[in-house]
Amino acid sequence: MLQDLEFRYREAQDLRPLIIEKQSGLCAAGILSKGQDARVWILLNARFEPRIKVMPAASYEISTKDLAEISSKCEIGEYVRADLEAHLSDEP
Repeated sequence: MLQDLEFRYREAQDLRPLIIEKQSGLCAAGILSKGQDARVWILLNARFEPRIKVMPAASYEISTKDLAEISSKCEIGEYVRADLEAHLSDEP
């Protein structure tokens, strides 16, 4: 799923800070990287190990508002939630 999303949005000029996509019971969040030159895709509810799947590996921050939006729309695994909280920015 992450490879498909990364490929689909790779050339898109979509500057929304957050995109949420759902496929076959899985949920992923696309978050702009710190330099806004790439979108980092995170599988929010992985069924198998590893529990945290991110593609591509890039530095990112997420606002508390975006984390709340993700939480309202998708089930988030325990390890993924902790990882997202570790990337919270100071912005609301």
